[in-house]
Amino acid sequence: MSLCSMTGYGESEMIWRDPREGDEQRVHVEIRTVNARYREIKFRHPFGAKIEHALRKRVERELGRGRVDVNIRCERAGPSAVDREGVDDASWVSARRALEQLQSALVETSLEVGPVSPVELLNFLASQRRPSEVPDIPIDALVGALDDALGRLCGMRSKEGAALTAELARIVDELDVVRSALAEAVADDSPRRFAALTAQVARVCQGCDVELESARVAQEVALLVSRADVTEELARISSHVSQVRSVLTQAPHTGQGKTLDFLGQELVREFTTAGSKVSDHRASGMVIAAKGIIEQFREQVHNAQ
Repeated sequence: MSLCSMTGYGESEMIWRDPREGDEQRVHVEIRTVNARYREIKFRHPFGAKIEHALRKRVERELGRGRVDVNIRCERAGPSAVDREGVDDASWVSARRALEQLQSALVETSLEVGPVSPVELLNFLASQRRPSEVPDIPIDALVGALDDALGRLCGMRSKEGAALTAELARIVDELDVVRSALAEAVADDSPRRFAALTAQVARVCQGCDVELESARVAQEVALLVSRADVTEELARISSHVSQVRSVLTQAPHTGQGKTLDFLGQELVREFTTAGSKVSDHRASGMVIAAKGIIEQFREQVHNAQ
């Protein structure tokens, strides 16, 4: 099992032939996804709202969190792309006159212009379709092209997710090594701190010529030592590490990234609390190293779905 990455790319292309007129349309679908806090789907296509709604539902069914950009382009395919179909006489005459005026103006400025071929002119006129013209392609054909692109996209996201899972597992193992080293470093910290604080109180009392009851001193020192104990923090850190590993072994589903991000925040909080309690310089260095590792973890988690 592995996570699913929010980063991916997929494209597909199909040729649809109108059985009534024999006209061919090339449909190109391109889908890009990047990380985002929520799901955000944007479409660019020449079709209406009804078709977009059907295609959007298809995308929502397959993809969870992330920014999704879907671009669908349609163009006439084959030799029919340069015929005069759809070019009215008024447009033809207007384009020819505009071309003649442009050539005359350029001659006056001593600029030479090569001749425009009929094919180039026809292609230009055919490209000037009115915005209201929508390619007459069945929804089933569009859905098929979209599904093909989605399949390629999801395949790439799965591969990215597997690599992301391996990297996060490596980071968590590195963090657990630091946690174990920190636990070992503070294992005998309480007795050492108790002895150091007792000796310090004795020196202060001796310098001030004050006598205190040994039982009272021991009680206050024990209270200070208990406040500096990091046993609970280490236990919670161990629990969070176990939960991270559990998430990494689950089947891919939406929300894993948010769960891991929350656990990353909790790990930072626990190590920060432990760092404020430890007095040993070596242990403090371990806390700083652990927080650096957690920062790497959280940067990677931002791309998990």
